[in-house]
Amino acid sequence: MKRSAWLLVVLALPALVAAIPPAHAQVGNIIIQGSVTLEDGSPVDGAEVTALPAVEARGIRHAKSGKDGRFKIPFAQFGAYKFLAGKEGLRLQSMSIVVTAANKQIEYERSGDVLDLENPPEFEIGPGHTADVRLVMVPADQPTREQIAANQALAQEIAEAGRLTGAGDYAASDEILKKIMGAGKGDVDVLYLMGINAARSGRAAEAETMFTKARELDPARAGVASQLGALAYEKGDREKAVEWFRKELEVSPAALPVAVNLAICLNDLGRTDEAVAAWKKVIEMSPAETGAYLELAAIYTEMGKVDEATEVLKQAEQAGKPDAVRWFNVGASFANKDQFDRAEMAFRRALEIDPALPEANREMGYMMVRKGENAQALMHFRAYLERRADAKDADEVKAIIRELEKTTPGAGKAPQK
Repeated sequence: MKRSAWLLVVLALPALVAAIPPAHAQVGNIIIQGSVTLEDGSPVDGAEVTALPAVEARGIRHAKSGKDGRFKIPFAQFGAYKFLAGKEGLRLQSMSIVVTAANKQIEYERSGDVLDLENPPEFEIGPGHTADVRLVMVPADQPTREQIAANQALAQEIAEAGRLTGAGDYAASDEILKKIMGAGKGDVDVLYLMGINAARSGRAAEAETMFTKARELDPARAGVASQLGALAYEKGDREKAVEWFRKELEVSPAALPVAVNLAICLNDLGRTDEAVAAWKKVIEMSPAETGAYLELAAIYTEMGKVDEATEVLKQAEQAGKPDAVRWFNVGASFANKDQFDRAEMAFRRALEIDPALPEANREMGYMMVRKGENAQALMHFRAYLERRADAKDADEVKAIIRELEKTTPGAGKAPQK
């Protein structure tokens, strides 16, 4: 009996052994490890890493990156996983994974952007494998590459619309811009271009609406206030134009055309002191803007500040813009003050610039009569009549010429007119 019982025990052993799982099942778990870094490779400390299994029963696994950015999730069950990483102020941008078998042979590598945080890519990891997951994070407010690509495509569309606007094809430009607006992608640049198209097509009210909306979206958008100023100027509202041009210069302090427009408006309004300051600012911004010197000289002349006008005209010539008419006006102002030497200087300079300038010749004739240089006076008076035969003072000048011819040997006779 004892022998039989023993045999029964021995015979039962194979059944017990058969109940033990096969050896390869002992490596059914997997090791998930990896790193969390920024785009430049610097480690992210304290990032919450989550491994989401495709089968919920396996359980969500968590880990936190250390100072070196590394993390490890041991003894996870094999299967398909999605990975996420989170930290305040950062978001997951891209990831890569390398899955290695027990024999250190790489099973596969994958990488790509995480474009949809609600549905990250899924990776299958077999039993006995190690997954090295590399997660790259970026500032939370940084657009995704998908958003960047979309923005680039939008920028290209807007650039094409801008090109068409520049070419004068406002209808084709508007067609592109209206499609963008219809897709809900309109921004300040789209509104600005639509305003330009409307303004150049003679639709002033529509242009003003577009520019006003653009300014509401971005008060610091360069060019918008200046366009509103131009529209106000066209309507004859110089005060409003001045207001808009000043606002534009707050945004774009180096905008020379806007500074010029401001100076013109102030001059039109008779705000002389402000106009002087505005033209000086133009000259400061662009010393080669010779027209500004001439405008400033004209204002000084009207104000009776002839010395200042003379100095500004000299500066204009240094900048390469001599102007005979401005010099003539300065000379006339000196003459009205009985400063005849200065007047002669100004008239002479005017004639050096433009020898045919009629009025300068006439005034130089008077200057020469005062000095007793009758031959010179005759030359200038005759030059005046050659170009102003129908002038209101033509008879007066002819009478002067006849008197001079009587007292000037070899002067000859005045041409018959």
